[in-house]
Amino acid sequence: KRSYDIFAHYLSKVEGSMSIETPSQGSIDTLSMALLSTNSHIKKLIQNNTGISKQIQLDIIEPLELFSEHYEMTKSEILGKGASINRELQKAKEKVARFQKKYYNASLVAEKYESSKQVEDPRDSKFLSKSFYATQSEK
Repeated sequence: KRSYDIFAHYLSKVEGSMSIETPSQGSIDTLSMALLSTNSHIKKLIQNNTGISKQIQLDIIEPLELFSEHYEMTKSEILGKGASINRELQKAKEKVARFQKKYYNASLVAEKYESSKQVEDPRDSKFLSKSFYATQSEK
């Protein structure tokens, strides 16, 4: 748009410098007629360029500016939300890693215990009650 405006401004300067006083009807010579015709064409060119500039402004530039403003606002909101979600995810991953390490440590201890434990008679076990064995032997 700015380029069209600058171009139209310079064309209007050219048109202003080429303007001549219109002579009376009977004394128009060929040079005057050519200058008047050139001035009218330059005026039409300025009007066309101004119209094109306005159309470009309305059809392309303003929607693009509106889109870019909306995009920047939306992008900053989404980046903020994404950063908070990422922080929560990292905390959850660290928590899972801690629990996983605890699980593997407990599993290792249990395996060591199982491998070092001697085979015992389940009736000698301190964990089972006598009433359990009493009911088992009656069956």
